[in-house]
Amino acid sequence: MRIFGSCATGLSLPTSDIDLGITGFERNSKRELIGVLGNLANVLESFSWVKSVERIFTANIPIIKIV
Repeated sequence: MRIFGSCATGLSLPTSDIDLGITGFERNSKRELIGVLGNLANVLESFSWVKSVERIFTANIPIIKIV
């Protein structure tokens, strides 16, 4: 899993979101990857510290955006 965006570059603010990317699924189909990410997003939504979870699965590299 990789953090990218403003959080990774050190330019984030206390109110910034966190962008996460998962690597290592190169041999899996995009459909399988989206299934795994969907399950992860569901789990993340259950944490009280998570304000919102945005699934961006139409991108070339599917991502989950967490606030």
